[in-house]
Amino acid sequence: MSSGSQHKELPPLIIAFESERCLVAPGESCTFGRAGDIEIDTANRLLHRVLGRFYVQDGQWWLSNEGRSVAIVMTDLATASYTSIVAGASVPLPFRSASLSFTAGRANYRLHVQNDAIGETVATAESTQHSSGLPLVDPTLTTGTLIFNKEQFALLVALAEARLDGPISPTDLPTNRELAQQLGWTATKLTRKLDNLCTKLTRAGVPGLQGSLADVAADRRVQLANFVVEQGIVTRTDMSS
Repeated sequence: MSSGSQHKELPPLIIAFESERCLVAPGESCTFGRAGDIEIDTANRLLHRVLGRFYVQDGQWWLSNEGRSVAIVMTDLATASYTSIVAGASVPLPFRSASLSFTAGRANYRLHVQNDAIGETVATAESTQHSSGLPLVDPTLTTGTLIFNKEQFALLVALAEARLDGPISPTDLPTNRELAQQLGWTATKLTRKLDNLCTKLTRAGVPGLQGSLADVAADRRVQLANFVVEQGIVTRTDMSS
């Protein structure tokens, strides 16, 4: 970790990754990535050596995306909202307790960040962005505006089951054929439902569900599962309903 010059007396930032727990003092910065202060999967060459950096600026904690292509999704653990931080962007940490998720190749990663400088009632970073004149992040999405019909929700529950036990890769999910059989659908119907869900959520601002045909085929089911679990749309109680 390196020291910084711009800081005031803030509580330390608490960052947790797997079994590692790190406290960052206001006079320091902390990086994470394949070769960061917090080392994440040193064997994954598709992960940036330094993907993100935490630091203090203007009296508050910030996160910058130091990568070139990997987006970082910050999810508020207390509400149903998240912010996507694209490569090269920076954002003040608006949430008291948040998870950071990102994908490199087929691997998905997640950190937990506790920012005790933020009270229980938190304003979003919108006012800070406007005062600086910089469009730092994508708009925040509130999942309460999303409505799923019975079949759409059944598909989301089937996809989310494995994700409830922890991070997943595409091979951890049932195949499309297995999903169709589980739901009593034809393969054509399943594909159509997946397409419709991805289009709906992309229009609502959810990242990672549309791209090249190869990327979509390989990763969109993982992204759907991650999204609905992280946002609390699907929980363990839905497994028995």
